Amino acid sequence: MNTLRCIRAGLPIMLTALTLGLPGLSLGQASTSPANGEARDDADTRAGFRVYFEPLRIWLEPDVFWYRWADQNKAFLWNGAAQAPEGPEVEDGQMFILESEAGPCLLVRKNKRWRQAGIVYGWPERLRNYGGCASLTPAE
Repeated sequence: MNTLRCIRAGLPIMLTALTLGLPGLSLGQASTSPANGEARDDADTRAGFRVYFEPLRIWLEPDVFWYRWADQNKAFLWNGAAQAPEGPEVEDGQMFILESEAGPCLLVRKNKRWRQAGIVYGWPERLRNYGGCASLTPAE
């Protein structure tokens, strides 16, 4: 009877199929989104690729992704320079965009050391090697 009421009420046939319990159909079968930090080719960008920013579900250029990531995580972001800031005012969790001849690289303060954000957060190699990050030696 429930199936007939659904059809009479004008609900989609999919709902009727789900009510009947047909194999292969499930409310939980949604397409999966890319992982945060996942990279895909995009020849129209300076970097040649874009990075998926999961909180907004959009693809961004790597530089923009880094700034959005820092903002999303409410991190204090030091202004870009050629040398990372040091001293008692620098705390774990703060972020810094290193500006080098090779390009920018997002660093995050962890365990009182500056580390590549891509390594700390497990982002793909393509993002970890973007810009100035490729020329940095990972901290042990």
